[in-house]
Amino acid sequence: MDENHPTTPHSTYAVSKLAADRAAFTLHKENGIPVVIIRPFNLYGPRFTEPYIISEIMNQILKGVREIKLGNVNASRDFTFVSDTANAIIKSIVEKKAVGEVINVGSGTEISKLNLAHKIAKVAKRSIKITYDESRERPYDVNRLLCNNQKARTVLDWKPTISIQKGLEITYDWAKKNKVIFTAPFKRIYYNDKKDKK
Repeated sequence: MDENHPTTPHSTYAVSKLAADRAAFTLHKENGIPVVIIRPFNLYGPRFTEPYIISEIMNQILKGVREIKLGNVNASRDFTFVSDTANAIIKSIVEKKAVGEVINVGSGTEISKLNLAHKIAKVAKRSIKITYDESRERPYDVNRLLCNNQKARTVLDWKPTISIQKGLEITYDWAKKNKVIFTAPFKRIYYNDKKDKK
């Protein structure tokens, strides 16, 4: 997926991101404000929040859960470590050629949620079983996200440096020492109401 990929968001979250993207773009075009639009792909790392897939899997494992509940495990994502993303943003601030540009920032590799869960379990030295949970499905979820980061490499002289393996090891080590509590359920808001009406 490069910077010219069609922007047709299907969720409130995606629409809000595109709105911010376009607002920044028009500020640059109309008023000459030096704006760079960075489109990061699936950021992760220490000091994470929930509910996101890596933190959700790690927290289930840390609670001693052997049967990990997930939604669409076949969907794949391009996970980019936080320091790599931050480095790209810093470079975009000082690089004059980046002004007015839209730049994707991602690792350029993808992994399915199923393989991700097993990779995290291996890092944690745990044996797990994956169980499908319909309530964790996202309506209109994108099945595949893979970043074409060539523009970031060319314009920003940037490249990712932390592999998914190393990134998960760093993140899991942090998660073991720092308890993150998310009280709301990792489910669609309307799901329980929908079940109750049956």
